[in-house]
Amino acid sequence: MRYEGEQSDNPAQLDPPTNSVSAIERFKQAGNEYTLYNSIRVDEVKFENGLWQAINKKLAGGDDYNYTDNGLPLGAVHRTDGGDENNVEPGAMFAFNDGYNHGTIDEYDEATNGCRIDMGEYGSIWFNADELLKL
Repeated sequence: MRYEGEQSDNPAQLDPPTNSVSAIERFKQAGNEYTLYNSIRVDEVKFENGLWQAINKKLAGGDDYNYTDNGLPLGAVHRTDGGDENNVEPGAMFAFNDGYNHGTIDEYDEATNGCRIDMGEYGSIWFNADELLKL
């Protein structure tokens, strides 16, 4: 117990303030705009739903992904690692082509921290908001 005017040998340490604004809230504050300019690592490739797609587990929100919701269409990307465009394997790096690398987010799912983006002819893709914000 301390009395008024008494000095403490152990003054209280204050933790630095943390940014508690969620990625979804940051997207909303920015008018729902996103960019996909940075390179993305391929974790898995599969021919699913009539097209070749890649998965990046971080962008998909972890190991509980599926190609219908989280597959990244290879027709909408280009390799950034100098590799063969027609031979995309796990470990390859790619980025979205013009026309797919920026726009507005179409829907949010706060419960899963998800952002849905309409990719035109490729349909909608769900991204993890925290990882999308990094791109």
